Amino acid sequence: YKERIFYIDEDSWAVVMEEVFTKEGELWRFALHGLVQSYDFNIPFYRLSIYHDLYKKSFLIPDDAPFSLSKNKQLRAAMYYRFAIAAKRLKKVNEAERALISSIELDSENATYMFELGNLYIGMKSYDQAERYLLKALQLDADNVMLTTAIGYMRFNQSRYSEAVEYYQKAISIDSSKALTWYHLANAQFVLGMKEEALLSIGIALRLQPSFPAAKQLLEEMTR
Repeated sequence: YKERIFYIDEDSWAVVMEEVFTKEGELWRFALHGLVQSYDFNIPFYRLSIYHDLYKKSFLIPDDAPFSLSKNKQLRAAMYYRFAIAAKRLKKVNEAERALISSIELDSENATYMFELGNLYIGMKSYDQAERYLLKALQLDADNVMLTTAIGYMRFNQSRYSEAVEYYQKAISIDSSKALTWYHLANAQFVLGMKEEALLSIGIALRLQPSFPAAKQLLEEMTR
């Protein structure tokens, strides 16, 4: 197609209708995207999308429409995951938690869902609950830098500083380009009295990201 025109619902800011044009500028398809309110999560979501093909005089219902979702656990899990991300952005923590739990119940081998739920629990300072999901996620995705860093952060907040250092070092061994990981490593090293190592780590963090306010503040604390 050459062009698509979207029509946005004024309340949800979701696309509810679209027009698709050919390269010649002629209307080829138009689509209706029906919304329904999810009262469990207090957000709207797409109930059904129907594409009308004006050339073939037919209509298309995509594979991820609710007819398929009702039978496919992975698609349903992905739908709950999308709910969770939307709810998290809206700061609806309880709704995000319920949606992620539903995702995991439907797809218990998905490291992403477990990481997101563990991360959510870290934000809620529920570290015991975070541990359950983050360690399981690590079994499924051992080389995930963000996941390994998150476990280090969890250990730091559990006052298990030596373990935090180990996880941060593991994350750095996977990818040494993340300033945030170097910053967290420096913080844990500083708490453990490893000042020289901490200064080295915070220096690397600032070289990677010179405008890192928290890293600058930590360096000031170290050099007082």
